[in-house]
Amino acid sequence: MPQSRKTGNVRPPRRSVSSRAVAPVGQRLRGISSLRFMTLALVTVGLYADALRNGFVTDDTLQVLDNRFIISYRYIPKLFVTNVWAFRHSDISNYYRPLQMLFYMGEHYLFGFHSWIFHLANLLLNFAVVCAVYSLVRALAGETLAFWTALLFAVHPVHTEVVVWIAAVPELLCALSLFMAMFLYHRARNGIRPVQSHSLATAVFFAGLFCKETAMVFPVVLLAYEFFFRRDSVRSIFLGLRRLAPYACALCTYLIIRFRVLGAFAPGFLRQQLHSPFTSWQIFLSVPVLLREYIFKLLLPIDLNYFYQFIPQREPGWDFIFSAALVGALFVVMFWLRKSQALLAFALAWFFLTLAPALSISSVGENVFTERYLYIPSFGFCVFIAWGWLRIKETARTRAVLITAYSSITLLLIFYAVQVVRRIPDWRSDLSLMQKTITQSPGVPQIQSGLGVAYYQTGEFDLAISPLERSLALNPDSYLPHLYLALTLSALGDNQEASAHLARANELKPRFEPPWPLFGQVYVNLKQWNQAIECYRNALVIEPENPVLFTVLGEALQEIGETQESISAFREAIRIEPGALDASTNLAITLSQQGNTAEAVNLLASALRIHPSGPHVDAAWVNLGTMYAQMHDWDAAEAAYEHALELNSNLGIARQLLESVEKNRTRLK
Repeated sequence: MPQSRKTGNVRPPRRSVSSRAVAPVGQRLRGISSLRFMTLALVTVGLYADALRNGFVTDDTLQVLDNRFIISYRYIPKLFVTNVWAFRHSDISNYYRPLQMLFYMGEHYLFGFHSWIFHLANLLLNFAVVCAVYSLVRALAGETLAFWTALLFAVHPVHTEVVVWIAAVPELLCALSLFMAMFLYHRARNGIRPVQSHSLATAVFFAGLFCKETAMVFPVVLLAYEFFFRRDSVRSIFLGLRRLAPYACALCTYLIIRFRVLGAFAPGFLRQQLHSPFTSWQIFLSVPVLLREYIFKLLLPIDLNYFYQFIPQREPGWDFIFSAALVGALFVVMFWLRKSQALLAFALAWFFLTLAPALSISSVGENVFTERYLYIPSFGFCVFIAWGWLRIKETARTRAVLITAYSSITLLLIFYAVQVVRRIPDWRSDLSLMQKTITQSPGVPQIQSGLGVAYYQTGEFDLAISPLERSLALNPDSYLPHLYLALTLSALGDNQEASAHLARANELKPRFEPPWPLFGQVYVNLKQWNQAIECYRNALVIEPENPVLFTVLGEALQEIGETQESISAFREAIRIEPGALDASTNLAITLSQQGNTAEAVNLLASALRIHPSGPHVDAAWVNLGTMYAQMHDWDAAEAAYEHALELNSNLGIARQLLESVEKNRTRLK
């Protein structure tokens, strides 16, 4: 019995459908599908093409650039026995997502640390999710509804955060697994290679569990599919629970692994509960309000924000009453639709069930309301909008109504696309994101601090001070603004104020994983070398394979005259990262000062062959030229200085040394 292509009354098949029965339909629609597939590809990838210009933002730097676990395949086993922050020696985390880290590792091995590659991977993953949405709706309700649902999903602005933020890749991977698993389960229930389809669905679902915790709701989604979409009775569902046995086994296996790795279901959550800012009563009052805000953001996706300031409800006011009434009404509608529009009832159930984990206010972190949590649930919303528009179009009795319907959907898609295009540049860098967010959430201390940190990282020290001070005014007991004020003020030469903020940062720093390199940098700025050395050694306990830490440790050791220890530190940095330029330059200078100029030249020349571009390359060429000059190899020295000037024409020291070489050559003649 082929599926109905009418959207006005979508009825799921009541009997099994063989693969041979549906094949002719697929053949008839193949031409249309190709055209619509190309449309979805052009819209999805083209809309987000500007994101390829974006860099690594916020957590991207930590999880990708500073993650030693993804730079070597030997860490693959470790990815499956640690939490996502284990590379920072963190034992406290709710997140067990080894496939996220494995995905990053694959990107790094194939293409290196180029931000546009990571963004391109996100764009392609998002397109794969759109195709999965299309395939699922086509299987449930036909070609036309599938296309319009997928198109709306592709352009909905609330998805921008997920697509343009590299750290949001778990959302993309989890979404892809859930939509594919649902599609395969539906095929199995319709008799299309049931054993194979159930097996594949279970495997895809199992993989999704290792991408993001949201996948755990999938067995409940399957029960909703049976009840709402297939309209089976509770008794029939109970008798058919054996169909869910593979999925239950997959979930149990995952939970066992999770418990063994984390030591509990959510150890971070259990610790947070001891200091939870929300009481049970506040959570009860706040959940309906939070759910209402998610619904409204889907309906009107404007003023997109990286960090929403969610204020918990403290008493049952009108906001709570309205939100609870709205949620209750939607539940009533969901059960009412089961009788006449099974697909819409299932779409609502999908929305509620996949959003449910985000409503656990005490366990989702500081940012209670966030757009990325709507990526998977928005599928239900897109089904509703697409179905409603097609219903209006199909029942239009006049040309005017038809024109109005097409004009409305066109304007909606244009509005969505404009919102996406306008939002992408906000995610260009930490600075652009914080500058935008601070206009939307000025009362959030983390954002004030984030803006100050962004200014510091771009070298705009004067601009960094004000937002860091505003952050402390909002939250005086936060150590990070104190630490960055110490960094900024010490860089500006205000050592007295810097020392005061450094002392306060030391008092407030967390027991677990304080940012020792940042503390070390402050001590370097203050020329307190012994304290800096202690900080860098503490950091190396956490990151024993970090070449940068060995390099800065070696530089600090040189300042107190520990030459041999500094040489050992530089050599360790080069062992970890062959050709590490800063370490090679420092070591070459030290060897040259000890009279080992030939070894120094070979070392630095080799490093420059490995790193012909990047930070400090011009200075390295100047040092190489000086070493050639010490050997009286004037031609090589001249070539090195000229190369340094090609890289940086404003490098005055290179020009002076080049003139010195010419004078020495003339004098010797």
